[in-house]
Amino acid sequence: WHRRETKAMKFEAPQFDEQLNPNIPHEHPLKEWWRMCAWLVGLAVVVWLALGAMTWVLPRWISIEQERTWLGDLAAPWVHEARSDAKLQALADQLAQHMALPQGSVRVYIAQNEMVNAFATFGGNVVLMQGLLNELPSEEAVAAVLAHEMGHIKHRDPLRSMSRSMVLGVLSAAIFGSDSSLQQISQLETLRYSRDLEEAADAAALHALAAHYRHVGGMVQTLQILDKVDKTHPHLAWVNTHPHPQQRLTAIQDLAQQHQYTFQPPVLPNQWRAALPN
Repeated sequence: WHRRETKAMKFEAPQFDEQLNPNIPHEHPLKEWWRMCAWLVGLAVVVWLALGAMTWVLPRWISIEQERTWLGDLAAPWVHEARSDAKLQALADQLAQHMALPQGSVRVYIAQNEMVNAFATFGGNVVLMQGLLNELPSEEAVAAVLAHEMGHIKHRDPLRSMSRSMVLGVLSAAIFGSDSSLQQISQLETLRYSRDLEEAADAAALHALAAHYRHVGGMVQTLQILDKVDKTHPHLAWVNTHPHPQQRLTAIQDLAQQHQYTFQPPVLPNQWRAALPN
């Protein structure tokens, strides 16, 4: 017999370079987090620029007549249930001359609704609700409301607001879903944006009233009445999207003083008030 000596064999696990493993991150966690933040900031900047571009470009590419043709169906439910009024339309045509609006670009309707409200919608359509007309004691006050809504038409606010809301809504739903914090932020941004538009429409109305009546008493009277309505009906939807009437009145008075407009009590009766029952 031959004795053979066997040596114990040693087995060692091979050394694997973890840098070659594609299943684990190879960067510091903070670096990846900062990269994600940079992408989000970049996306926010792109969206903000897109919003600005759309709200600036669309009104310059699309005329009021084109808007009426393409988007008029969106205003149809309100317009079809309302009635036109020749005298109110004549007042709108006169105000349009002072607001650099094309002749025939604004169409005015009265809705048989008791809500104290008025609004401008697509295609140059303006709807005044009978409930609001009943609250206004003078023609000058009616003209103030009418000119305010025509200010929205002049600035193309319905079109601008629609494009802005669409971009913010799509972005919110695509990234975070329908119930998201970004959606709530976008709603707050839309509210701030809406109030900025309201202030601009007030300024346009003030200039139109000063040119047409040689005084701005109707604007003051309207805001005083809206302040009373605000105190008695704080749940109204328009209260949430408009600056507070007192704030609007202060801003209007300051602007009128800058332009040396006259504050004179309105004297013309409101012929669009509904007849009181016997």
